[in-house]
Amino acid sequence: MRAWRISFPEVRLDVNERILALQLTITRGRVAAINHIPTDWSMTVDAGYADRPSVSGSAAHGAGSLLSTEELRWFVTVCEVGSMPVVGDLPFTVEGTLATSTDFETTRDRTFTMRELILQESASNNAPADPLWGRTIVARSRLGYPAEPPPVISTNFSLLEAGRERIW
Repeated sequence: MRAWRISFPEVRLDVNERILALQLTITRGRVAAINHIPTDWSMTVDAGYADRPSVSGSAAHGAGSLLSTEELRWFVTVCEVGSMPVVGDLPFTVEGTLATSTDFETTRDRTFTMRELILQESASNNAPADPLWGRTIVARSRLGYPAEPPPVISTNFSLLEAGRERIW
């Protein structure tokens, strides 16, 4: 199973334009790891649909919005999945969207194909072979201050297993 670290390409932003949110959609793959969450952002991994898992994230406040894609460098790792009856012969793909704004009232969506995103094959490629379908993970970073320790990430996810929902 091949694993890929993903980054958004460098995006030329207009004066006062900031990145407020992101979305990644994967076909015939799964999310193996969230490697980095920018300060004051939350990320959600939704693997509820086996054929199109997704990652979404957004700034909690205007101050957490990003001035460049640098903080999104290699922020997620995804894995190709072999045979999946649900998706048939569809190829492995990753597509992304960045929502930007200059006034925090109107947004502009910038979409990226797999060719436009930056994929780097993971050196380890030791991702578990069996993903847990139906899992949703929500993680948030705290607003960091110089005297504060690194951001704390809390996770909450559930797995629908044998008709019962289990919460960890």
